[in-house]
Amino acid sequence: MLVGTNDGIVALNEKDGAWEIERHDLRGARVEAVRWYDPPGNICVYGNSVLAATDQGVFSRGALPEAANWEPALPGVDARSLAVTLDGTVFVGADEAKLYRSRIGDGEFSEVAGFKELPTYATWTFPVSPHLPNIRSMAASPTHPGRVYVGVEVGGVMATDDGGETWREARESIHPDIHGLAAAADSGADHVFAVTGVGFYNSRDEAQSWRSRCDGLQTLYTIALANDPTTPQRLVASATLGRPRNWSARPEGAVAKVYESLDGGERWEALMDGGLTEAVDALAVDYEGTVYAGTHGGQILARALGASEWKCIAEGLAPINCIEA
Repeated sequence: MLVGTNDGIVALNEKDGAWEIERHDLRGARVEAVRWYDPPGNICVYGNSVLAATDQGVFSRGALPEAANWEPALPGVDARSLAVTLDGTVFVGADEAKLYRSRIGDGEFSEVAGFKELPTYATWTFPVSPHLPNIRSMAASPTHPGRVYVGVEVGGVMATDDGGETWREARESIHPDIHGLAAAADSGADHVFAVTGVGFYNSRDEAQSWRSRCDGLQTLYTIALANDPTTPQRLVASATLGRPRNWSARPEGAVAKVYESLDGGERWEALMDGGLTEAVDALAVDYEGTVYAGTHGGQILARALGASEWKCIAEGLAPINCIEA
């Protein structure tokens, strides 16, 4: 398991039922996203790699524990999100809503200039000074090699169907404060999911239109989102009682909970009875169906498929931003 924190990336390994820290890299960097990178045919410039998006740029290294140190792949950008399409194209979302791309054979990243030509680009913003938007989340299509969905905080969802050559606004009927995206194959098309500042949305027409689906969610400030890799319509999402400015100073804190949906977000059920003091900013589901939740307080909680209780498998880490299980 790879865990991106406000102080680098931590590799955890389970041995005899206990989790141990295997290595701690990129110390001092805020790691926002991590992706295993094993493109079709293993012919990409990075080979079998792990990619990390940080406030100091994008770094890559071999996936094996004994691999060499992290190498800069896109230095000097405040990277927030990563997506790898079915054809091995890597997209990097960054602060100021900048988007970068590296295709097989390119050898390097370049900014996607056409992304800034979207009609509403000049209106995208962020509530905190200096009010610059960022690309907080992205999801590659599970059915179409050239399609990726881009979530702008705050601006909505944007999409490309041709590997980033042209773009369309996919923000019809969805709140523009996008916190997380995921996608699942559904009868040969994409079923797309989003968590926002006002709840959960899904789209059954490849983000042409969206529907609010919050049945079972007790609070609507949703933060993190993940789907089960073996059952993609099984989703987990986290939510807090209000925005950070509402709960950061109160004794009960975030009152954070993790929710599960087994039907693509039509209905939700809380996986926690009481709320956590610290927000759950990261979620992941492994191939055995275990849910992992990373908190702003540096804990990782795990709940096995079919279990009724959570276990703390790591604590004392810096605030956790992402988990790749």
